[in-house]
Amino acid sequence: MDNDTNEIIPKEYVGSLIKRARCAQQIADSFSQERVDDLSTAVAWTAVKEKNALELARLALEEAKLGDYDSKYKKILKKIKGVQRDIKNMKSVGIIETNTEKGIVKIAKPVGVIGALIPCTNPEITPVIKAMNALKGRNAVVFSPHPKSKKTTLRTVELMRQALKKT
Repeated sequence: MDNDTNEIIPKEYVGSLIKRARCAQQIADSFSQERVDDLSTAVAWTAVKEKNALELARLALEEAKLGDYDSKYKKILKKIKGVQRDIKNMKSVGIIETNTEKGIVKIAKPVGVIGALIPCTNPEITPVIKAMNALKGRNAVVFSPHPKSKKTTLRTVELMRQALKKT
């Protein structure tokens, strides 16, 4: 639903988002491990920059009216940095594991377009973490924000897009 008019979002609009995401995913399908690592890192670091983290914490609190400012800000820093630390050296492109005893070779492949529901409880963190993981796997993601916090999610996505364009 559109938060301002309470109208149902047309199927055509959603279809166009998925079509754009499929095009983006086809491009990402050719990315190297180094490239996806750089992109995922860029998304993380743009969100935890002090100016951006403060803005997103304020927006989330004002819009959703859940939590408190200091906790939101600290949570942005800790959660995103924690996920970045956890996935930083994780191999996600090409052959990721070989078991010669069993004759098994694991090859990482993108799944395609991911639909991501964004809760009003974390509209500033969830998109970043989902984007980091999607990028790491060379997938595209379409975010569906909760109507109560869609401005925060939109701003978060804008910041991530800016970081990706620079990387």
